[in-house]
Amino acid sequence: MNYIYLTILMPCISFFITFFNNSQKLFIKKLCSYLSVIFIFFAFLNSIYISIKFFYYPSHFFIYNLWNWIGINNSPIQFNFFIDKLSLIMLVMVTGIGFLIQLFSCWYMKKEKCQSRFFSLMSLFIVSMMLLVLADNLILIYLGWELVGLCSYLLISFYYKININCTAAKKAFLMTKIGDIFLFFSIIIIYNVFHTLSIHSLFTILNGSDSFFNSKILEVITFFLLIGSIAKSAQFPFQTWLSDAMVGPTPASALIHAATMVISGVYLISRTNFIFSLTPDILFLISCISCFTILISGLSALVQHDIKKILAYSTISQVGYMFLALGSQSWNAAIFHVVVHAIFKSLLFLSTSAVILKSNLEQNIFKMGGLRKKIPLVYISFIFGISSLLSLPIITAGFYSKESILISVLGNNFTIIFFVFSLLGVFLTSMYTSRLFLFVFYGKNFFKNKNFINYKIEFAYYFPLIILNMLSTFILILIFNKNNVFPINYFYLNHKKIIFELISFLISSSGCLCSYYIWNIDKNNFIKKQYIKNFFHFIVNFLLKGWYFDKLYNLIFIFPHNFILRLINKDPIDKKLNLLKYNFQYLNKFMIKIEFSYLRKYFLIFILSIIIFLSVCIITIII
Repeated sequence: MNYIYLTILMPCISFFITFFNNSQKLFIKKLCSYLSVIFIFFAFLNSIYISIKFFYYPSHFFIYNLWNWIGINNSPIQFNFFIDKLSLIMLVMVTGIGFLIQLFSCWYMKKEKCQSRFFSLMSLFIVSMMLLVLADNLILIYLGWELVGLCSYLLISFYYKININCTAAKKAFLMTKIGDIFLFFSIIIIYNVFHTLSIHSLFTILNGSDSFFNSKILEVITFFLLIGSIAKSAQFPFQTWLSDAMVGPTPASALIHAATMVISGVYLISRTNFIFSLTPDILFLISCISCFTILISGLSALVQHDIKKILAYSTISQVGYMFLALGSQSWNAAIFHVVVHAIFKSLLFLSTSAVILKSNLEQNIFKMGGLRKKIPLVYISFIFGISSLLSLPIITAGFYSKESILISVLGNNFTIIFFVFSLLGVFLTSMYTSRLFLFVFYGKNFFKNKNFINYKIEFAYYFPLIILNMLSTFILILIFNKNNVFPINYFYLNHKKIIFELISFLISSSGCLCSYYIWNIDKNNFIKKQYIKNFFHFIVNFLLKGWYFDKLYNLIFIFPHNFILRLINKDPIDKKLNLLKYNFQYLNKFMIKIEFSYLRKYFLIFILSIIIFLSVCIITIII
């Protein structure tokens, strides 16, 4: 395990090589991109090696000391890596998914001019996430947290010459920054109360402690941690930035949604679960937020036209399930769903990349159709990815992770209403994913030969898709032992498990059938039916605009902000200061005007001055 530093060092080297190649052009673009992939691949191999070594390690955790970083009140904050099952599972997932996405990007970005910049940002993104999951103290976690936010901002605004992309990046940056501030405050309070920022020390102090159960200070700390997490993971009320963030390159979206930015909030709560376990009211709040997020994201996805936005709302919904598991103290189920979601969501995003690229950058699903014969591998990949998203029983990995969450929610001490919301989410998920699948791959072929681009198929194209197809099935269950990350501490309804699995399957199937009836039996006529458009016009617009949350935020925050700015601009003191400035400007201009080089003009001014002086003297004598 002493080689753990190599796991983070290799993507760092990749970042510096690609970064300097972007400015100095040291290598050709293709070589640079494959160098980046090779470094990430070795990082993945090293993380696998460390995981195997840890399997035989006698303790439950291992702290790898690198150096003393900073000091607070003569107490050094060390730059250490905290290695346990949670950090290793996250590490393998981040490097593995990162490697496959980087490899696919070699095919997707091969015609882009700024390949080096793209791969340098992707490498830095992976480094930031690795720093976050390996950190042994809250300051280091915060550093990784901020770097993740910065990288997502730079990748969302990758095509920075388009104004709407920059606006989306700024929106994502500012909304997640609100959460960052709350996270920073929580760290300050933790240090002030416990005089340590070490995760292990905090665990030693708080684990099993009755004196802190339901204490107000812990409620404040966990509430601030929760705000930081839901902002980063795009949960209600911060969900609006993620759907707008789809303007970046699609492989970058895959990395943001599957293995880095969006799941960092889930990781933070899982890492600090021993604090949240002492605050049941905050856990109840997490469950409420997750249920509302599942509802609004599922309904919004149902009316979207943009294929990437549908996947974005799907991510928000699935992360909602992870938060629902966290609220139910089912930490294992949450992390298990993080891993499964990372696989099938990266599969869906990479498949979508191929669909968009081959469809001449078209993203509207209403302008697609009949693509199953043109791109068979992508069609199969969508079947695997969507089956896992729909939790198809027995054969898909999504079935096992979703099942764990649903049963843990029902076994929770709160109320059955959360279980009902989670089943409603299952129904909505099946409807919008079936709709997407039917519009893209079935029905009338909107793409004539002139609009469809046949890109050359390469190893970098089909290898990631095949691997992700395999892992989105039960094969992942054979690799991933979900019950060993955390101790099992929830009521598991084994005796009624089969009943709830059957209910979930029936609800999911009914959603698919509804979707098939509405959008596939006669989808063109459905689109054209004017009375349906009129009847649902307001509801569709309401959902299409994301429940008008942006307008509400404009009304509450942007409008008062602009009003105060205008008010400050009309400040009388400011006006007087400006008046003085303008007088000096006029005087300066006047002095410049009278400074000329003609002798006759100087003589004229001299004569006029004499006349004015004599006139004043005469008037003074007469008076």
